[in-house]
Amino acid sequence: MEQKYRTVPRQSNLAHDMYTREMRSEIREETRILREPEKTASKAAAPRISYGYIFAALAVAVMFAMVVMSYAKLSELNIRSGALQREMTALQKEYTAILAAQDREYNLSELAEYAENHLGMTRATAENVIYIDLGEADEIRLADGTAAKTGTAGAKLRNAFDTFVEYFR
Repeated sequence: MEQKYRTVPRQSNLAHDMYTREMRSEIREETRILREPEKTASKAAAPRISYGYIFAALAVAVMFAMVVMSYAKLSELNIRSGALQREMTALQKEYTAILAAQDREYNLSELAEYAENHLGMTRATAENVIYIDLGEADEIRLADGTAAKTGTAGAKLRNAFDTFVEYFR
């Protein structure tokens, strides 16, 4: 918008004095009109905040609140974890003390005396041990009731393979 400025003095009738009250008001009015910028039909719209910006700001605020709440929960759990760890170390010390007391209670000489006096047990000596000779070699019986055959290395290998297959049946 271009502003208009008067550069040439106003031409007037010489019969009128330029400084009369009427002329001064006309000059003022004319100067005011020329100095004011032209007004257009559309006014510049005042800046408005759209609903998208409001929604985005609310979403960011909600996410920020959730992050703060999760950090608060995390710190609460860390404090609780520290308290439980301290309690666990105290209980482990107590458990170790109980095991030591239990070991002191069980004295082997007292157990041997209890077994001899109250249960009638005696210690085994070489005279009390009896060995029985069966006269024949030990034998392996398979699940189907047949005896395992021993022989050459090939037979032993086949026997091992058969045992392996039988295991997975």
